[in-house]
Amino acid sequence: MNNNESIDKIKLLKVLNIDFWVKKKPPKQESNKDNVNLLELSRYIIIQKSIKIKHEEIIKNFMSAAKNAFKDIKFETLEDKELLDSFQDKSSSKLKNVCLVMCDNNILEASSDIVNSEGKIINGNHIYLLNTLLDSKTITNDIKKQIWKDFLQIKDYE
Repeated sequence: MNNNESIDKIKLLKVLNIDFWVKKKPPKQESNKDNVNLLELSRYIIIQKSIKIKHEEIIKNFMSAAKNAFKDIKFETLEDKELLDSFQDKSSSKLKNVCLVMCDNNILEASSDIVNSEGKIINGNHIYLLNTLLDSKTITNDIKKQIWKDFLQIKDYE
């Protein structure tokens, strides 16, 4: 079947209001030069201790919702120095860590030299998505929705 026939069939399904899904093929377990496919993926939510104290109830509700949405998520609460040190850690583990980091603007400024334009730090097998929205005094529903969007990025990362 060529490309035009495929497009025509998709249009026909759309006219008939029929949804379809394409099942992803599992990743090949062949080793490539970085052995990326062989790494075990771990997901973390790292919360700066001062943020957790400042918005304790919101963090508690978020952690509960995140645990319900994704059972294998792990949580850590770190002091400022520990958090900054974790960005510099170049341990060569068999794990690939994907982390949502809830921190204040001071942490973002202190690590500005390693943060890319998307607000991420990529360090070897570790990816950190920084979120400073909880640094504000009042937390609106829009802020909560944005934090949840960032969580979904971590949850759906492959």
